[in-house]
Parts: sequence; C-alpha cells; structure tokens
Amino acid sequence: MASYLFDEQELLAAARAETGLDDFGDDYFLTGLSVLNHALATEAQLKPEAIPGVRYQIMEQLTKRLRIQDWFNRYPEILQQKVEAPIFILGSPRSGSSIMHELLSLDPANRAPAAWEVWNPTPPPETATYHSDARIAQRQAFFEAIYAAMPEMRSMHRMGATLPSECVEMTSLEFASVVFFVGYYLPSYSRWLYDEADFSKVFASHRRYLQLLQWRAPGAPWVLKSLYNMHYMDDFLRAYPDARIIWLHRDPIKALASGAHLSSVAGRASSDSIDPSLNARDAAHWSVIQHNRMVDVQERKLVPPERLINIHFADFVKDHAGTVKKIYAHFGRELSPLAEQEMRDYVRENTAEKHGKHSYSLAEIGLDENDYRAKLARYQSYFNVANEGERAVAGNAVE
Repeated sequence: MASYLFDEQELLAAARAETGLDDFGDDYFLTGLSVLNHALATEAQLKPEAIPGVRYQIMEQLTKRLRIQDWFNRYPEILQQKVEAPIFILGSPRSGSSIMHELLSLDPANRAPAAWEVWNPTPPPETATYHSDARIAQRQAFFEAIYAAMPEMRSMHRMGATLPSECVEMTSLEFASVVFFVGYYLPSYSRWLYDEADFSKVFASHRRYLQLLQWRAPGAPWVLKSLYNMHYMDDFLRAYPDARIIWLHRDPIKALASGAHLSSVAGRASSDSIDPSLNARDAAHWSVIQHNRMVDVQERKLVPPERLINIHFADFVKDHAGTVKKIYAHFGRELSPLAEQEMRDYVRENTAEKHGKHSYSLAEIGLDENDYRAKLARYQSYFNVANEGERAVAGNAVE
C-alpha cells in the first residue's frame, strides 16, 4: 500500500471548511497532488518542524483554487477574456531572465503578473487600485521574513511584491511546478513533472489565471517568464499558438551550478537526513535534459522565426535596454524613449551585486565540471554559447 504524508481527503475537506466553498474546478490537480504527497512521504525525509510549512504550502493552493473557481462560477464572462500574442521568456536560470522580465514589466505598453496578485488573485485586481492594493504590503512582509530567516537568499534570488511573478507560481495551482521540489528532495515528483504531466491541462489553467488577472486590470500583451516550457512545447504552442518567445542563452554550467546550489541550500532547511548533494544532483540531471530539449525544440522549427528571438546573456548585459529595443523591433514593436530611459535607470540602480555577491561552482556541491561540460556540449555548439570565466560576469551584470 502506498505511503502518503497527508490524507488528501482531509486536505480537501479542510480547504472547503476554511473557504466555505466546495467547487475545485477541473480535477486534474489531484494527479499532481497525489504524486507530490507520495514523494514527500517516501523521499523527502522532512524534519518534523518542516511538515507544517509543507502542509501550509499545499493548503494555500487548494484554498486559492476554490476562491478562483468561485469567481468563474459567479462571473463566467471572465473566461471570455482574450489572451492575445503573449510574450514568453524562456531559457535557463541565471541567463538574465529575471532582469529581462523586470525591464519588460516597466513598459506601460506591457502587462506583467505582479507577485502580489499571483499570490492572492481574489478578488481580482482593479486598475484604479492596482498600485495601492493592501495585498502588496502583505506579500512584501512575507518576502522580508524569508530574507530574515535565510539572509543568503537576498543575493541568490530577488523577490518583491511588485516584481513580476514567474509562471511556475501560477502552475502551482495544478500542483505542476518546480516550486515544490526546489526545497525538497522529490526525484519521483520531478520525473512526473517533466516527463508525464499533462500540460494541456496545466496551460488551460494558466490561461484562466491570466484571464482572471486581466479582467478588471487589463493590459496587453502579457509578458511572462516561463523558463521550462521546452519540456512541453507541443502543449504550450497549442495553448498559445500566437506566442512570441524570447529565448535566453548563457554558459550552461552557470545555470546548472546556480540551480544545484539553490536546491542544496533549500534542502538543508527542510531535511537533516538527506545529503544536500542529492538535491544538487537531481537539479543538475534535469538541467542537462532542459538544455538538450532547447536544441530539440529549435531543430524542429516549431516556432516561426518572426515569433522567436535568441538572445545571448553576454550581449544582454553589455546593453540591457538596447537588447530590449532589438527584441521589440524583431516583434514589430517600438520601444518608447521614456520606457527605454526607465529601463536604463533601473539597470543602473539594480546591479547583480547590490545585495552581495552570490558565487557558486559545481565543485562546491560535489559535481565534476568536465563531466557536465561534456553533457552540455550539444547545447553550447548549437547555440554558439562560449564557456564563461568568472571575470566575464563581474561588475554590473544584472541577472
């Protein structure tokens, strides 16, 4: 008989009791919840004090599902909202994706999902109160608490209530997200997520999330950071056939080392029994597959060239706003002088080392760089990505 950490029926009942609602919408989320729950029980070896936090994380998504579905039930017109020609940022971690997303969000001609509204999308945000909503301060306090508990995180990952949120936060609603295994050792869950999950269901949920957010706070196009779509490209393009894609590239060893290091740091906080190098190795394993799937996708020419632009990190950090201007031109858009200047000011005020330097290497987490360099050679050759020395990322490179 399978072992589970939590009784799923009890979780569902608790969510219904907390919200007073009972309609969870499409039930595909139960698949991911079950896989996650089993992996937490059989693999994660959680500290006893970590278990309440995991339960809270799960309950947060269940109660959110109920509240979101309630709005759809009461206002079915929300699902008639059009999501047209969204712009997606793809690539690997540490490739400049965060600052790219932040810069694009500065342009009032774009619509980005802010962290506070993704965290708590009901009631749906409204244009008139978008910048003064009480949820902004609530979410910022949460991020500050994380930084207080784990000071190292401030230099590893920039968080803020008004910063744009990644798509993995929205796909958490379906329990189909890397969010759940960044801090826990869950190899069977990561395998399900990347190789078995039905992302036609997940992207349908993702679209509904955007429709809810834009209903009373409209804006177009959406600019979204969705780094892992190379795993589900066919489902992604069926869900968003007019999507435009900015694909970022960097020395993959930097991405691999960063992701593995983050997993090992977070893993130490959740378990005393799991060797942090196991988290790191699982992250590294999937990083190699991700980079090879980037090649697969572009070799198949699934995206018309007018809707796809490849950007190298080295070029981006030389001129952030200039690169954005190039991207706009490729998509037939024009970057206003005012937005361009705001982007340049933003880069100047938010250097990569503003909160301390985050250094990372494979050797520190017990992985052999030469071994992984060989595994990533196909990606580097296809996209002409050079090896990167430490000196190349010093100074004001914002990631």
